[in-house]
Amino acid sequence: TKNKRVDRAQMASFFTQGFPEDYVNPRKIPRLLFAEDIPAFVKQRGGVDQALMMLREAYSKYQMHERLLTARRESANERIPELRKTVEMVKFLKSQREAGEEARVNFKLAGNVLAEAIVDDSESVFLWLGGNVAVEFCHDEAITLLTGHISEAEEQMAQWEEDLAWLRENIVTTEVTIARVYNHDVMERRKAKEKK
Repeated sequence: TKNKRVDRAQMASFFTQGFPEDYVNPRKIPRLLFAEDIPAFVKQRGGVDQALMMLREAYSKYQMHERLLTARRESANERIPELRKTVEMVKFLKSQREAGEEARVNFKLAGNVLAEAIVDDSESVFLWLGGNVAVEFCHDEAITLLTGHISEAEEQMAQWEEDLAWLRENIVTTEVTIARVYNHDVMERRKAKEKK
């Protein structure tokens, strides 16, 4: 099956109708197939204990992956607005320079401490890259770089949303299968008890 990029309309249908049978996750998150025949499922795995062990392991992996992606998504949700504000500030500084005016701005020193600065005739800005590194860019380069980071972050967010929906579907399938295996085991034990 070919992997296709998923658009927003498809994502909405995934949340309401589930993923199609031929869907293959582009990031290789495996599908846990729904077990139609629980006795055959248990037998194929060598018994109830082995089947439950396999299901619990898959369940644990899905949950871990879900927590990881949720944390990444939350981080990106904070980062994207910051990037947009930075683009707006660079555009403002550029427009002030082109108009030949000085810019009066407030900037964050620490926590809730702000300071006022007067920026006159700035040809460039320094962008914080992290790891105690700041790099100087001209206005246009900074805008291009930041806009690219915003696009990448939004694309990554869309992938994470798709993966989270996929994980939720597989978590539910795993939970249902675990419950069905338990119920099958209880019924088999009752049958064995009644025969005695």
